[in-house]
Amino acid sequence: MKPAVEPSSAEDDQIVVAIDRTDNIDRGILAPHEPVAPDGTRTVYCQGESCRVQWRQVALDATSAMCVKGKLYCASCFAALDGNPVASPVRRFSTIKSFKHSDRDAKLDKYEAIMKDSAEYLFYLCVLVVVWPLPWIYYHRWLKRRPLPEATYAPRWHDRLHWVMAAVSHPQCFFGCVYIWFVYVAIVLNCKYAAQAWFWALLEVYTVYFLLLNIIYASSPIRKSMAVPDQRLSEARRRSSLRQPLAPVFALMRRSWWEQLFWAIVLTMVPICGVGYAEHLYASLPNTFLIANVSGDVNSLVFVDKDGQPFADDPAPTVFATRVAKRCQVYLVHVALWVAINVVVIFNGALLHSWVTHVAPSTSFLIPLDSVLQIPANVNYTVNGNLSDICDVNDDGSIRAVWNLAVAPTPSHMNGLPTIVIGFADPFTEDEVTFTALSVGTLDVVTLGPNSVSFQPPDMTEKLTLRARFFNLSTCDDVGGLRLLYTSTYARPSIRDQFGGSQRNGLPFCLLIKYCVQMYVVAGIVGYSSLQIWSLWLQFDSLTRPPDDDDNAARPTKKTKSQKKLHVDLTLHQNLNVWYKLRCRVLKVVAVYTQFVSALMSIALVQLAVAVGGLVIYCISGDAPLPGYYLLILTLLGSLSTLVFMLPLANALDIQANHEAMLHDVLLKLHLDAETRSKKDRLSLMACVTRLIEKVGQNDDRISWGVELSMARLIGLAFSIGSGLSVVFSQSVHYSFSAQANWYDAFGS
Repeated sequence: MKPAVEPSSAEDDQIVVAIDRTDNIDRGILAPHEPVAPDGTRTVYCQGESCRVQWRQVALDATSAMCVKGKLYCASCFAALDGNPVASPVRRFSTIKSFKHSDRDAKLDKYEAIMKDSAEYLFYLCVLVVVWPLPWIYYHRWLKRRPLPEATYAPRWHDRLHWVMAAVSHPQCFFGCVYIWFVYVAIVLNCKYAAQAWFWALLEVYTVYFLLLNIIYASSPIRKSMAVPDQRLSEARRRSSLRQPLAPVFALMRRSWWEQLFWAIVLTMVPICGVGYAEHLYASLPNTFLIANVSGDVNSLVFVDKDGQPFADDPAPTVFATRVAKRCQVYLVHVALWVAINVVVIFNGALLHSWVTHVAPSTSFLIPLDSVLQIPANVNYTVNGNLSDICDVNDDGSIRAVWNLAVAPTPSHMNGLPTIVIGFADPFTEDEVTFTALSVGTLDVVTLGPNSVSFQPPDMTEKLTLRARFFNLSTCDDVGGLRLLYTSTYARPSIRDQFGGSQRNGLPFCLLIKYCVQMYVVAGIVGYSSLQIWSLWLQFDSLTRPPDDDDNAARPTKKTKSQKKLHVDLTLHQNLNVWYKLRCRVLKVVAVYTQFVSALMSIALVQLAVAVGGLVIYCISGDAPLPGYYLLILTLLGSLSTLVFMLPLANALDIQANHEAMLHDVLLKLHLDAETRSKKDRLSLMACVTRLIEKVGQNDDRISWGVELSMARLIGLAFSIGSGLSVVFSQSVHYSFSAQANWYDAFGS
């Protein structure tokens, strides 16, 4: 990400801009930290108003908390409740170690360790798991008895191997290797076309990624030395929460072999467990705690009123502790996105349950694209006929007659234009009658036989005539009493003929269920992070909004309605300095949320680009191979479950981008405030605002994918994609079936 800027607080009348990075969180030296709860003791946090608005809450022992309507309170907050409520007994927490850390610092340490280990070892671990028997043999043969090597700037490959192999669960890696090879080999052997195999194989990349995160979650932090538990978290205060196991249930190397085996199977069968809980670690932390844990002392960031005195009630922690989800605008966006996700996932599941993915070979594709691809239905035509009044008996004993034929339904390109073979049989003996079709008639004769004639019906013509010479018959009544025989054959089989005889396979159906569940999980991770980014900027933006601007101010609670009247005046030097430092903290918290968002959004954008590009190429070339054309449509729709969350992300980036315009307004106010301010103070503050405008406008740390995201550009992109797809789907192309995979002919069912 781009470098962010942060003004120092060395002088009250001057802001010195210093360059800082927002890629990683460095929490630095903070205020005295509450003691870590002993192992096995569950800690909770008060949900009262006075405690929630603190930057760093002090953890409570679960036995000392008071429960009212499912919420826990400390003694002081409980005494301040209205109505003299009666505290209900607090549920007794189990003394068994829980993998859900109750201590917030432990959660943040665990999440940070997971992110660093995944960035450092994910690709390396992927190679190890795929070829697991080889590194396992090497480790047990040569590395196991050696001490862990010390960390260096350029570690060798066997040093990395030693660190990883000593930390990960070997049963979990073994089952992960078995799962990867089994699923990919089964996909290859059970898919009829190579495009289907590629489709499912690429979707399984998500599963492989989740399996690797499971392994990292169970083993993180990966130690690089036996002497220091984790050199990256070397401060005494931060290591205190790491002395006890960060994830006891997942600390598989410390448990018995059957427990290791059990959890290895569970984490392999449920690959989304690790990524879901890793995101839960960060999602369970309040915004006040996250902002307070950025480097520096957050208690020094105090806003002042017009008289230069600190506010009696600091608005900053109150704003970030206020929930914005109850605002009408945010609530409607939440509901709309939830409905959109369910519609997209259900619709994708219905589309995947068809012949296209080989899940249900006899089920047609839900979207009717037969007219676009000019796919005929290959209907079974019926041919009826009767003898006309034209019938003559020749001298040689043959009979010349004209038969009127009616083909139903009406032949057309969409119904299919087959080759129809007709013949005649004696109604009593069922013997075929010998006849010869003559050249005069309305039939487009293809081939002639002694007992049959084949023709192709003209497009949109259902009435036909056949003029023929019949042999071995006596009278015209005998010709009129003949039974008409007909059969129809198509040169190219229909989709029903191509897949109707295939049996339903269990593996694609299981992949379908797993894919739908993963879509929900990925959408939940991206959705929560995007909405949290939006909420953070809404909370931060409410500090400087006018008190009567209800559309942009966070809705206060009953206890904090007075906070709505507080308005931070950025024309004061102290407030401008605190505002910018607090903004840098928000940027760093947002940078952590974007670690998953940017990666998963990038994958979805690549899916969208590949799908749209492939459809455009098929449209230009005029030829669409099946089932690849349909699979591109599925890829396009599958990316929408993630891309819909660009909406709150674009809103958040618009708020972030509007800060430049807000600083311009502050600069204009300073220009007009010449009478009430001293010249030196006003010019100094104007210079600081000018420098901040440059930093916030041009060098701000924003999420982008080549082009900076905004609501206007998002709407333009949506209309452009919609217009392009409308052109693609209105352009008729010819279809052709891809060649079947050789392995399916040998092993497929």
